[in-house]
Amino acid sequence: MGQRGGIVLHDAANIAKLRKAVFDNWLTDDAGPEFHQPETAFAACKARAQKNAARSPADRIGFLLPYALTPARELAQPLPGAPEEMV
Repeated sequence: MGQRGGIVLHDAANIAKLRKAVFDNWLTDDAGPEFHQPETAFAACKARAQKNAARSPADRIGFLLPYALTPARELAQPLPGAPEEMV
């Protein structure tokens, strides 16, 4: 098996710092703690994405939108050198 890219973090403080930086990039400043807690982040992001989908682009909050998996699966093609998990 070939090498895999990525990083491994073990320190909880570094993990929280990275998570906050990523989420701050995609969310707005008013995003509450429910967006940053591992136990509630998925549900909060999913709800925000669904609400944004119903809004006009000018009225959306942040950059979260639902992602349609079916078209992606139908159009996916193997890419030489890319692991199967990425396709």
